[in-house]
Amino acid sequence: MHSHSPSPQDPVGDHIVRTDLTDMEIAVLDRRLPAWMECSKDKKKANFEAVCEELRALPYVTALNRNQWDSHKKEALTKYQREWTARAVVMRTKKAEITMLIQETKGAKPGEAEMISNYQWAVGQVMAKMTEEELEEAEKEAERWNNERPPLAVQADTALRKGKQYAREFASAMWKQCGMRVVILMAWQNEAERVVVSSHDFNTEVNGGRSFDHLKDIQKDWDQYAQESFGRDADAAAADTDSGVPHTGLPKCKTRLDPVELVTRGDGKPWVMDIKQVGLDLLKDLVRGYFTYHYRVACGIPNAAVPWGEVSRDQNKYLLPTYLPPNFKVGDPSKMHKKDAIILLDFWRSRQDEDEDSVLAFRRWRGMDGMLQEPVDVHSGDNRSRVAMKKKLMARRQDVLPEKTHQSAG
Repeated sequence: MHSHSPSPQDPVGDHIVRTDLTDMEIAVLDRRLPAWMECSKDKKKANFEAVCEELRALPYVTALNRNQWDSHKKEALTKYQREWTARAVVMRTKKAEITMLIQETKGAKPGEAEMISNYQWAVGQVMAKMTEEELEEAEKEAERWNNERPPLAVQADTALRKGKQYAREFASAMWKQCGMRVVILMAWQNEAERVVVSSHDFNTEVNGGRSFDHLKDIQKDWDQYAQESFGRDADAAAADTDSGVPHTGLPKCKTRLDPVELVTRGDGKPWVMDIKQVGLDLLKDLVRGYFTYHYRVACGIPNAAVPWGEVSRDQNKYLLPTYLPPNFKVGDPSKMHKKDAIILLDFWRSRQDEDEDSVLAFRRWRGMDGMLQEPVDVHSGDNRSRVAMKKKLMARRQDVLPEKTHQSAG
């Protein structure tokens, strides 16, 4: 708070309002207040816009006090952990009852928009029917979860729903803030106390990196470590699957497929597949792959990554509106909603039906110096880079196809 702003010690008599406004901003508002009070209703909007314009013209204040800095840091961090409340406990422990209430009263099914929009209402209805003792127990349960940890069923559910998201955000933050490449190995217990292992490699999504191809070389050691970490006998679990020892078949860590491969045909050309019954994760990968394919064609760099932040801030510099649905806002596909992904892919499929060679193209690409560059000229010698890039895409696709076929057969 600024030295001349009202404070609890100021002898101003009435209720004191705390504010983060600067002295200059307060002075502008004080000076403008009489005109605001006197102007007619039809002139309020113009008066308000004039005030805003004057406020925007004031010098920026970039210094943050300690409290503001701490708040800024907290908001910037991923919320991997939250404070459990009685309401949150009820949402987890009475999930089936809450879902059933919405189905019976609203006719909505899990995953539908109406189910989501009515969920908090249903939680309130369920809590309203709980006794005082039940609500008190929920409060105690929340305290236990905060001081110790949630029960295994809750942890397993969180790992299943949020594990991949947390891993992706961690990998992205490590690259952006530290310039680090990471591959993540994970292990947890599911609700049946079986040990589950998995791996995540997002390097192809983070600034055009390459996947780590040697996870299988450490898979056995990781599996054994995971079993022992949760008090399991790794040898016994592997040798005697009928012994009743909680154990699950441990999947082999796989090289993460470049999303570009998902949209590339055998002849090296891009193709948007039929997206009926396709889940959100695959939809995001298809969008990412299709954008990335055409961005690499534009710049002639086989492992280039789309600068999503720059494109989302000024997409018209990178893409002509004709290649996008009306009023469509481009952003990082990992943050897309399913509805937006379907709209975009359906739009591309309709253009593909008309002319598969004119579905999407980048008008600019971003060079290493941060400057926007013209696309590689297909009619000049620069076309060699583009042809080489397409050949590399096709070669990589041929390397991946046998592996995918083998996995499908298994």
